[in-house]
Amino acid sequence: MAVLCYGCARLGLLFAFHQTNVSPVWPPAGFALAAVLLRGYRIWPGILVGALLANAGVFHASGVADSPITMPLSAVISTGNTLAAVVAAFAFKRQTEAGNPLNRANNVVYFVFTALLMCLVSSVVGTISLYAGGIAGRENVGTIWITWWLGDVAGVLVVSPLLLTMRQQYPSPQPSRFLGEGLLFLALLLVIGQIVFGWLSRSMYLQYGLAFTLIPFQIWAAVRFRQLGVALTTVVITAMAVWGTVHHLGPFTRGTDSEALVLLQLSIGIVTITALCLAAVLCERAQAEEALRLSAESFRSLLESSPNAIIQWDSFARILLVNNQTETLFGYGRDELIGQAVDCLVPDRYWHGHQGLRDAFVLSPQIRAMGARRDLYGVCKDGSEVPTDPI
Repeated sequence: MAVLCYGCARLGLLFAFHQTNVSPVWPPAGFALAAVLLRGYRIWPGILVGALLANAGVFHASGVADSPITMPLSAVISTGNTLAAVVAAFAFKRQTEAGNPLNRANNVVYFVFTALLMCLVSSVVGTISLYAGGIAGRENVGTIWITWWLGDVAGVLVVSPLLLTMRQQYPSPQPSRFLGEGLLFLALLLVIGQIVFGWLSRSMYLQYGLAFTLIPFQIWAAVRFRQLGVALTTVVITAMAVWGTVHHLGPFTRGTDSEALVLLQLSIGIVTITALCLAAVLCERAQAEEALRLSAESFRSLLESSPNAIIQWDSFARILLVNNQTETLFGYGRDELIGQAVDCLVPDRYWHGHQGLRDAFVLSPQIRAMGARRDLYGVCKDGSEVPTDPI
């Protein structure tokens, strides 16, 4: 766990702005939260050691590794990182059920708020530590804190959903159809990403809205590939956006590096949260449709296994549903009865009285035994009559 956490930190530094250690996305924050959610609280020592090594490496890259306060500062910052991940995982688990934590819109909202609070804790601890250690001046505290916080939030929103959704079981799609669609999706995504954030963007008059041309891909991923597709798409888009921005390419490169950093992080956060919510809503809808289908199948099985003839009709007396026993009793096929007036099963001599009783029941429906104190008959397809005992 420590090695993986340290590797995530090194990966984040690869996307840092030139001649700085400021990364728009800090993957260890998302890895730590997902690790605690997936493996439990017992892995906190690995996160602590990995964060300690990562922070020591950041200080070394910054040229302050020889300072006597480097290791104490690294220990304090690492403790804040680990504590934030453990507390966030505890708070998130209390609000969500086991299984896929991102399969409901409410869970996604809890996840976002958890990420914001978690990153707030780690960024406040880290900023105060740098200020107390004399590494950050008072005039830079605000900038360091907002950069730290947004970087951690972006890391959680990008990395955690990917790790959390990769372990879930998904229905097996049709390989040929989804493989072709997936390859087409990836090819178009890379082409548009190159236009927005790649070298091709040098020849274009960039507009801030150009980055939002990638939003349809997140919608496409949510509709067709659900949470895992959104998570993978977010990683690809984030990698292209960060690479282009740190190389001064793309729509976020106007102004200073700090402005570009904030614009990039806000864009990543807003688009990712929207796509995760859309995927969760679609997942809930699919689950509701499946539950409705199973309920309908159960009702149909119960209906057909009944030894009694069962007929359902609407307020206009049109037959909506019959079972096998109805076909056997009256001699009609199911297709012959559906949509017909229920009066077709009532003998002619009872029509006028039956219509009045039926209309009175529709106006004031209540649970009661039909035909109480009456001898009732139904007419079959061949014109013969059979006694009925309604329940």
